[in-house]
Amino acid sequence: MRFRKWLLVDGVSQYGVLNDFTASVAASLEELGFEAKMVPGLVNTLATLVQEEKPDVLFAFNGMQNVWEDGVDLFDRLEVLSVAWLVDDPRYHMGRFLNPASRYLRLVCIDRAHVNWLKDKQGLTALFLPHAGDARYLTSVDRNRPIDVFFAGTFTTPINIQKEAQQKMSKTIYLLFCDLIDIYQYGIDFEETLTAILNARFIHGINESEFRVLRDFLWMWVDRYLRNAQREKMLKSLPKNARIVVSGKGEWEAVLADFPDVVILPPLSFPDLISLMQQSKVVVNLSSFHTDGSHERIYYALIAGAAVITNPSPFLREVFKDGEHVVYYDPEAPMLDEIICSLNETYRLLMAEQGQRFVLANHTWKHRLGSLIEWLKCVHN
Repeated sequence: MRFRKWLLVDGVSQYGVLNDFTASVAASLEELGFEAKMVPGLVNTLATLVQEEKPDVLFAFNGMQNVWEDGVDLFDRLEVLSVAWLVDDPRYHMGRFLNPASRYLRLVCIDRAHVNWLKDKQGLTALFLPHAGDARYLTSVDRNRPIDVFFAGTFTTPINIQKEAQQKMSKTIYLLFCDLIDIYQYGIDFEETLTAILNARFIHGINESEFRVLRDFLWMWVDRYLRNAQREKMLKSLPKNARIVVSGKGEWEAVLADFPDVVILPPLSFPDLISLMQQSKVVVNLSSFHTDGSHERIYYALIAGAAVITNPSPFLREVFKDGEHVVYYDPEAPMLDEIICSLNETYRLLMAEQGQRFVLANHTWKHRLGSLIEWLKCVHN
């Protein structure tokens, strides 16, 4: 069997989410008849483990952090096929690879826009594989759930992000940031937008290397600002007569102080978040940066038996039917109070059941691993 033995690097992330994903991948590979072993992602021991285990495939979500020696990536030094499944925007992680075009590295993205960015801006090929869910969290759909609406994430008020930017940036860079947050929208070309702003402000003489540094720096700030601006609108539109639970690090009181029945929880582990989904009638999702993909919360919430309300993407609209599997809302004009109040119990239960069956039949990690292995057979000779 090709690619028989897999060594899975246990990812480090907020709330243990990558650890949970990696465990799901290991279990799915074993179900498919492959050998899978999870190992800690410790830089000083990973090379030794690879040499001892001699895997056919080295796998890590978001790649392996700074694992190279003498200017050579680990996968090149040991000549081992490495799969990096990027579950965030690749702009946050490409610095982990010295040689991203290596014949030993295969990139996977959860968003088609990320695949296109790698192709257009980096000249790299990647496989699009959207997020998935894990059936071990399967929970029956039922009426007796104590939480009306659940949302998990982080939140900083946009005004505070803007104040922080003003303090940390030079006057010129801050003006560029302000122009970008006024003009840029997710889904359009950030580099072209920045170039147009530089030309409009008669800022010339920036070489290619300087432009890349400026582009990547401003992207981090603009992405953070826009994500939180959409979250602010979404939070303010929640129904005030509902029992609401939010979890995560955030300035929640700035927008939820007037809500009479809201519980604000600190950041929780991923299994604890799933537990709250299993107690929720409705899970609200907002993933602004997935412009042509999806967030894992959609799949896990449906498996947990909740109805899901989410902002759409082209991919989601192709796959999940509005009103049958999920309900879509406009993040620029959320109106969640009207949407949630329109979900009577019969309709909510029906939609949750339909969405759950659909995910279990088509969108588990086992489905994704099957697609990944078929792709590897085609591209890695």
